[in-house]
Amino acid sequence: MDLASGPPIIGAGGSGRGGSLPQFNDINVVLTSVAGAPVAGSMQIISQAGGGYSEVIIGFSDLTGPPGHFSAICAFLSITISGYTFSATVPQTGNSCYITEDFTNSAITSGSLTITFSPKQGLPLGA
Repeated sequence: MDLASGPPIIGAGGSGRGGSLPQFNDINVVLTSVAGAPVAGSMQIISQAGGGYSEVIIGFSDLTGPPGHFSAICAFLSITISGYTFSATVPQTGNSCYITEDFTNSAITSGSLTITFSPKQGLPLGA
């Protein structure tokens, strides 16, 4: 869907626009900062057959230090949606969730991720 000219995804009225997000095939978000630090990264929310979402995968690298300074990747297995908010819990264990700091990997064994989508102020809905 071309968000610049397609129907609004957040707003009042119509199916999928009355206080919650419609079902997407997948959602991709590009990360440019985490806690104010510049990063290169992305997040993908993966849909499942029959509706809903099956997995959230997030990964990023800190751009302020040398390569290998700090990065993280994690796949979460439990996804809930309430209105415009996605919440992810239950990180996968093993090689699917870890933080790298100065070339040393450490497992992520617990945690959560919450994402709330909202329209940008001053832009028409769907922009």
